[in-house]
Amino acid sequence: MTTPEIHDGTIERLAARLGDLLRPAGEYVVQTHVACQLLNEFPTALSMFDVAVIGASPCWLTGVGGRSVLSPADAPVLAVNVVTGDTLEADTLRIPNTLARTAVHEYVTFDPTATVLRPAFQAFVISDGELIRLWPAFHGVFFSSLDIRLDVRVTDLVATACGRGRVEEELFVLRWERDKLDPTDSSGRDKLDAQIARLMMPRTPRGGTGE
Repeated sequence: MTTPEIHDGTIERLAARLGDLLRPAGEYVVQTHVACQLLNEFPTALSMFDVAVIGASPCWLTGVGGRSVLSPADAPVLAVNVVTGDTLEADTLRIPNTLARTAVHEYVTFDPTATVLRPAFQAFVISDGELIRLWPAFHGVFFSSLDIRLDVRVTDLVATACGRGRVEEELFVLRWERDKLDPTDSSGRDKLDAQIARLMMPRTPRGGTGE
């Protein structure tokens, strides 16, 4: 299988699975090969995303040559780029430099061939004008605020439903820390077990008692 075939197949499978997971709620849709105008003041500076999760009723602008362009107000909640040698600079430098000033929430880069991007899987959240790299991605996993988990499986990103994304991420980190403890450190284990138990408690509905 050639590199373009791997690249395109990864995009198609990820988009299809994300669509299957998000379609029942009807709040988001999944688009591939999306051009986005992320900054109002730079209408011709477009960012390209291989896979984008966007609101169900986005506003599309007409760009140069009549191309449909996603408006700044409808920036993706989750954007994914499957990196190649040709897109490496844009995907890892230009786009991240732009994202910190936009409404994009989460950004993921993945090199299914593991030949041009190191590490081959990277994930970021945008918070308070800052692009924050997420540690679990170094272990091949990303927990989205969409309550979806992405796992690296050779040349694929496999999307599955999970619990509350940010809570699942914290649980992942705590369990990893617990597994790394010295077996004799019972105090440290008890502390981490208590934190894990607290996070796993059912949420109490607003205004309710949880009963």
